[in-house]
Amino acid sequence: GQSGLFEGGLQDAVSQVDKITDDDSFKFFFNYCQFTPNELETMLADEEDGDAWQSVEVPPSVVLREWDKSECWRYLRNVLNQRFPKSSETDT
Repeated sequence: GQSGLFEGGLQDAVSQVDKITDDDSFKFFFNYCQFTPNELETMLADEEDGDAWQSVEVPPSVVLREWDKSECWRYLRNVLNQRFPKSSETDT
């Protein structure tokens, strides 16, 4: 995307630390996720309880902001619900 956000491993993060000029422009997330073949595709396609996983690109200001544990996800979910309202069951 065009967000200016980058993904990579620990070595990439270490090399970027030396280049930053503004502490608020760098945030390192460390976690590990592993999926079995087709597991992620299945999860993204599954609609359980009316919800489905969505992959979205968000501005750096959202990613770099200090959020409490669930505040960011609540914010993103509200934005998505406003932009893409669910159809009612009567809509066909």
